[in-house]
Amino acid sequence: MNMDITRIFRVSLIVLVALLLAAGVTSCKEEKKSSIPPQELSFCKIVDDYRELYLSESDKDKYIGQEEALEKIYRERTEQLIGVLGEGKLNGWVGTIRRITPNPGQGVWITVGLPCHASFSYQEDLTIKIGTPVYESLRKCHEKSNIIFSGNLVISPSISLGKYPYKIYYDENSRTKEESISELELLIKYKEIKDTPMVIH
Repeated sequence: MNMDITRIFRVSLIVLVALLLAAGVTSCKEEKKSSIPPQELSFCKIVDDYRELYLSESDKDKYIGQEEALEKIYRERTEQLIGVLGEGKLNGWVGTIRRITPNPGQGVWITVGLPCHASFSYQEDLTIKIGTPVYESLRKCHEKSNIIFSGNLVISPSISLGKYPYKIYYDENSRTKEESISELELLIKYKEIKDTPMVIH
């Protein structure tokens, strides 16, 4: 009888521990997800969903009207992105520093990857200047550092109807629609960067 009671107690204890561990894992997952701001979550969903649609369509055997179908997918993505990004003000987004590129005597450029098929690249006039608060905060970071950042997207002078019709409302480093779909590379002027121990997938 005592053995049965002991066995039941042990089984109950194992089940309780398993439930507590499962609850802890779920809590961690929810915490990671909630730490990505809603605007960034919506942005990443659009980027990845339309990437899948575009690549699926382009992988089909060639047919009349395929180019029009691909163009429609691309333009719909553009409209969705404009709806989410608005005036291009980003606050508290998370990402990972992929590359730190020195601009001798001036400062640095950085490339930041997002938890989707998108990243923030740079161009000549987007140097993070020596002595600025953003530059000083980067002293605590290195390539592969996870960061929380805020800033303003660079607005494309061509909008989406000008000289380069493949460009979206926000300026890109992508040179073709295919490059843009594969990984959207936007440009940003950083206002704040903070190192974070958060794990980003």
